[in-house]
Amino acid sequence: MGADAALFDDEERILLQLRANDGTRGLPGGYVAPNESPAETAVRETIEETGLSVDVRQLVGVYTRKPGEHGPHCLVIHLYLCAERGGDLETSHEGTELRYWHPEDVPEWHRDHHRLAGEAREAFRETE
Repeated sequence: MGADAALFDDEERILLQLRANDGTRGLPGGYVAPNESPAETAVRETIEETGLSVDVRQLVGVYTRKPGEHGPHCLVIHLYLCAERGGDLETSHEGTELRYWHPEDVPEWHRDHHRLAGEAREAFRETE
């Protein structure tokens, strides 16, 4: 099980990291650790991968990656709309760049993150 975080700026651009392992751009996120909720995972992974502290605003959705879609295993992803609380953007060993993007301008998305970003953007617009 995993969790991803969607953070938007005032221009409806979404924060993405350029992933060091495959050169694609994706949302901050990762696998749920023992004794951790998916929401806690989204917060932890965002701090680890971006340097930003965040608050979870809402669950956007729960998604299933079927075996064979992006690997041999089934994976359930919880996507959260988050708000920045503080910190400074700082890359980690998992990414080489952090940047806010208009979703339509992203050159290459990580796996199904384009779909996740689109649904998060709709949720963000509804909260404005």
